[in-house]
Amino acid sequence: MPESETLQLEQYARDNLLRYTDYFICPSELAQEDLTLSWGVDRRKTAIVPYGVDPRWLQLQTRPCRGRVFFAGTVELRKGIHYLAMSADKLATRGHNYTFRVAGNITPSVQRQPVCRHLTFLGRLPRLQLEKEFSTADIFVLPSLSETGPEVNYEALACGIPVVTTPEARAIVRNGVDGLIVPSRDPDALADAISQIIEDREKRDRMSRAARGRARDYTWERYGERLITALRTFQS
Repeated sequence: MPESETLQLEQYARDNLLRYTDYFICPSELAQEDLTLSWGVDRRKTAIVPYGVDPRWLQLQTRPCRGRVFFAGTVELRKGIHYLAMSADKLATRGHNYTFRVAGNITPSVQRQPVCRHLTFLGRLPRLQLEKEFSTADIFVLPSLSETGPEVNYEALACGIPVVTTPEARAIVRNGVDGLIVPSRDPDALADAISQIIEDREKRDRMSRAARGRARDYTWERYGERLITALRTFQS
């Protein structure tokens, strides 16, 4: 099928989806804003219902290795992997001996970039290996440029791992409580936040406790409760 016809079909599908959908459930404020501002959806037809996390993550026994930074997700520009690489380079220059472990699909062209020399690429991991990485991570970093509500942040919090992320990917992360939120596209701010948590062990432990407490209010069960409440609101 010619590309022009494919684009027409995609536009037709989007138009009909918007026209015939009664209500829109959004996982975050950013997703809601995008629907209302970019697509013209009536805000009264939307509700924010954050994602839920598998409660098994709350039971994971952790043994964090000091200075181990973990990233999970597709290794691409949208996820801000190049900014993570630049921050890792800056931290190495400052004399910090941290390790950066990256789990997720990656193309050889990205992996070969010189700026990525301080990143250890693990590829796509099965669940058991992913659990092992979470269990030994000191902090979790997701410097995305565009997200709706990344589930990996929920999983990291449930494991008691402080999260460093951007406003675009913050989900339920609370700045200064269970993680730090830094401007996107700013490797210096990202590097500062990473070292701040790793070097201040009292802060790291305090954030870890707050992270698990936060995640307990965002399990699958709580997601279901919030979803039902939102649907009832539409019907009232």
